[in-house]
Amino acid sequence: MRRREFGLGAVVMSVALAIAAGGSGCDRRRSAGGRQPQGIALKDSAQADAAFKFVVVGDTRPGRRVYPTDDRASVSIDYLENILWINRTEHDLSVNVGDIISGYNKEDPDLTIRQWENYDRAALGLRKPCFMVVGNHDVWDEQSAEIYTKRYGPLYYSFDHKGVHFTCLSSEVPEEANSIGDGQLAWLEEDLQQAQDARHRFVFLHRPMWTQRRGADAEGWMGRVHSLLLKYEVDTVFAGHDHYYQFEEIDGIRYIISGGGGAELRGHRLAGGFFHFLSVSVPEQGAPVITVMEKDEAMPQDVVTRKQAEAIRKLTGGPVFADAAMRGETTKLVLRFVNETELAAEYDLQWTAISDPGTKVKPLAATLKVRAGKTKLLSFKLALPPEPSVIPVLTWTAKINGGEIDGKTQLAVARRGRYVVGAGFVPSAAIMKIHSKGQIGYGKPANWKGVQDSSSRAWLKKETGGLRFRAEVTDDVLVAEGKNAWENDSVELYFDLRSPAKRGRNTKEPGWFQLIVVPWFGKEITNSAIIFQQGRKVKDAFPGMTVESGKMGKGYWLEVFIPLDGITRLHGELPREFFFDYSVNDVDSGTTLKTQMPWSGAISNYMKPHLWGRMKPVRR
Repeated sequence: MRRREFGLGAVVMSVALAIAAGGSGCDRRRSAGGRQPQGIALKDSAQADAAFKFVVVGDTRPGRRVYPTDDRASVSIDYLENILWINRTEHDLSVNVGDIISGYNKEDPDLTIRQWENYDRAALGLRKPCFMVVGNHDVWDEQSAEIYTKRYGPLYYSFDHKGVHFTCLSSEVPEEANSIGDGQLAWLEEDLQQAQDARHRFVFLHRPMWTQRRGADAEGWMGRVHSLLLKYEVDTVFAGHDHYYQFEEIDGIRYIISGGGGAELRGHRLAGGFFHFLSVSVPEQGAPVITVMEKDEAMPQDVVTRKQAEAIRKLTGGPVFADAAMRGETTKLVLRFVNETELAAEYDLQWTAISDPGTKVKPLAATLKVRAGKTKLLSFKLALPPEPSVIPVLTWTAKINGGEIDGKTQLAVARRGRYVVGAGFVPSAAIMKIHSKGQIGYGKPANWKGVQDSSSRAWLKKETGGLRFRAEVTDDVLVAEGKNAWENDSVELYFDLRSPAKRGRNTKEPGWFQLIVVPWFGKEITNSAIIFQQGRKVKDAFPGMTVESGKMGKGYWLEVFIPLDGITRLHGELPREFFFDYSVNDVDSGTTLKTQMPWSGAISNYMKPHLWGRMKPVRR
């Protein structure tokens, strides 16, 4: 099929003219009563068993923007172009799988409404009815949900067309985001049960929750939702959220990510990073056929499979460090280059940002070829001072399939730590200190006025029966007024107790924890110790844990004791070596965190266990 190209100005002008003309005589209107579909009414839905086509498009929120003078309320140039190509396909209806506006206007609901109004004007260019699925940029709290439902109807719903059932779920129900809650799950089962006479069943949602990418609840989806889809013989599940195309089949159900509708693309073209929409052909008899459309170029549904996409992402994501560099030491860094594709790759690598006198890297540059289906290792030696002012960066160019991709790999840097085995005094080698500007993970360095403003020393001991952590914190202003633990002067502890093969990885399996401990400042703190596992609040993660605290000069002290039997019972034996970190939160006034200073890690420490300290035992 010959591709027809339009200049950008012609695209925008064509859509603008179509909107102004009312769509060439079509009966265009807003959704009656704020209901679905948007645009013109869906006709001839009762013609069961008739052949028809429908379109799926996702993530149409602005990437390149049409209205530079009202940038935050703009629409996407690339979505307007997609509208023209969608209109050239034969179809009865389209489904937009979410992230339709920029959203996240928590302090400006009027801007949210203005964004929806501009989207509505753009969507008038569609010549057929359009059904909408809620994305995280469309609904992010109760207020945005109210705006959406008043304009367009329920967050999840279903409809039928020509004997085919369409179920539009919501991964963005307030307080249940990125999951399908019990209420919606019960509704889904009833909905699919009542649609058993349909010749096909399609399910739509925004986030591809069957994957583990970007915090999706894969376990919840596969355990609770996928089984229902199998039971009621769902044909295909469509989602967006990730700005690329990807296909896979699980237990006979097609799972498709289609996020190339107009937002900024992510990833290499070979991994699905191209603007597109889907044309789904439903015949009178037989299986529906899914075609991936890039303008008028038609491609099969498996043009980018999940396996292929993940392999390309590994290849184009650059090399991966096997471990972190250690402060104050010379570390042998091993880079792993994984090529699971059928394409050869070549990398040119160069170390930059080497400005500290004590920082040395050998070699400074290298070139490496990685053949198809092969993995290669490349070693560097890196010496870092105890407190480097700049962390070296490895920049690289990957040459793949005739194209070049530039990138950089940020070096993970951690500290060597010691914990004491046995009771009694603590050797100086086991003391952890927070005392320098280079340890500010959150907040502007100018906010920190020196060690009298916020600093700490701490130690960790393995005693008979448990682990004991003690911190002595210097803080010139003590504040404990916040409702949430992290809105107070407090200490955060981080443990990674997993096996050596998994230690340091940012995954969702059990075994690493964040504890937020608020000291006693003469007032009752209802959440004096809050425990999170992989960012989720959990109860009794460390059974029998106790917290003590008190004032100490210009600051405070606190001790946390965690019984070993609770660790063993729930998490297995305490490893001899593990990853550990702690941070000091400094508020000073109100409930706004001024600075957070980790001992080893960085900002968002709870998501980065590879940056935590490497703890080894030392006997007193």
